[in-house]
Amino acid sequence: MADNAIDKLIEETRNAYAEVNRISAEISALDIQRQIARDGFAMAKKRCDMLDLTMTKHIHENMPVVQAKMIAHEEIEQIQAADRSASASRSHSASIQSASSAQSASLSSAQLALASTAGSAQAASAAANSQLANIAKCYAGRNNWSLNLSI
Repeated sequence: MADNAIDKLIEETRNAYAEVNRISAEISALDIQRQIARDGFAMAKKRCDMLDLTMTKHIHENMPVVQAKMIAHEEIEQIQAADRSASASRSHSASIQSASSAQSASLSSAQLALASTAGSAQAASAAANSQLANIAKCYAGRNNWSLNLSI
């Protein structure tokens, strides 16, 4: 009777982590689409800014259009270079956290599968605890909170 309950618990845990992995993959796909949209928006915004600045220099400073366009392009490139260097450092640290999270989740799922096929309920429980601890570490780093997982 207890073995049946443990098997059901292991199966439920496996299904729950499969759902977590599926949803995580879905979120990653949406993040990629969001980044593509952001890049498109940034390019369109850059073009609008450049044209507005060109028009301003041409009308208010009486510059020829070609000269105004060259100066506007240089000024916008300088602004964007500063923005890129600031966002690159933020992006780098975010990608490190994301890679660490994915690695710990897949490793723990493998531990859980191995333990359940071996028929060792104690090992399966330890693997599940390890996976929960890895997830808690990941979220603690992101959200500055901690979770005590002692089962």
